[in-house]
Amino acid sequence: MNNIKNEFEKIEEGFDSILNNSAFLEKEEKILIISDQFTKNIGNILEKQCTKFTNSISHITVPAFANHGESISKEIEKQMLSSTTIFGLTTKSMAHTESRLKATENGIKYLSLPYYSKDVLKDKSLLVDFRKFIKKSENLALIFSKGKDVHITSQNGTDLKFSIENRIGNPAPGCCYKRGVIASPPDAETNVAIVENSTYGKLIVDGSIPIEGFGLLEQPITIYFENGYAISFAGEKSNLLKEKFESTNNKKSRIAGEFGVGLNPKAKLIGNMLQDEGALGTIHIGIGSNSTIGGLNHVNFHLDHIIRNPTFFIDKKCIMENGKFVIKI
Repeated sequence: MNNIKNEFEKIEEGFDSILNNSAFLEKEEKILIISDQFTKNIGNILEKQCTKFTNSISHITVPAFANHGESISKEIEKQMLSSTTIFGLTTKSMAHTESRLKATENGIKYLSLPYYSKDVLKDKSLLVDFRKFIKKSENLALIFSKGKDVHITSQNGTDLKFSIENRIGNPAPGCCYKRGVIASPPDAETNVAIVENSTYGKLIVDGSIPIEGFGLLEQPITIYFENGYAISFAGEKSNLLKEKFESTNNKKSRIAGEFGVGLNPKAKLIGNMLQDEGALGTIHIGIGSNSTIGGLNHVNFHLDHIIRNPTFFIDKKCIMENGKFVIKI
């Protein structure tokens, strides 16, 4: 009985951290929680925690999406736009949807919490002061905004080049530090949209691909890029990954769209999207949609690929070497 109580207390502690250190909830907010059939029970716990701040809480449950970035119905979008804070608790992420973009452009705080589970809520990666990542995330975003050419290498053999010229870096420190911001705790990162036709070379994915059938990788998967597109795959489970992209029936789903860098030292790779993307010492390449982060690729699909201990250069200046920053941010 005590073990059950302690587990529930840890889950509540995780949500309390999100509400106080990430959402920065204030009195009289209009909160919208969106869950699916797999996350409804966790959504109920969140709803209870939110009553400490306001009684204006709507909790709706939708059918589970097939892919990250899948379009949201106009009815739900209308509810989103009448809220002040949204918790996207669906299994698949709504972060890369036009509806989410409209919400944040209208000054609404958006907490993107896909793949949330009791294990995530009990993890130490949530119990950090996300405010401490704001300046670092903004400084790295400025470097991205001024940069043009990116070159990524790794000891595993990654050799990937692409352009971020005229793209604005996006600070995402894990908290809604102002209105109109998206946060995905425990993910603390900075990201930027990749110029769509610019990616060449090979990416050795040795960390994780946080979707069903993959998760934490035991063996790396190699993705080859040309003219911005993932053109071929090699390694264990590569056929399964190829099938995932083919199932979208849209060639634009193969475009390299996002470059992200993790900043949370408490986050470790476990096969969960938010924890893996935010892990310090990793980068991720998102393939598919990037229109909601400053790019031009509109497609109802986005899949992230996490790489351990990378080295990357921006305009031939080394920013990170073997997973460690070599510049002060």
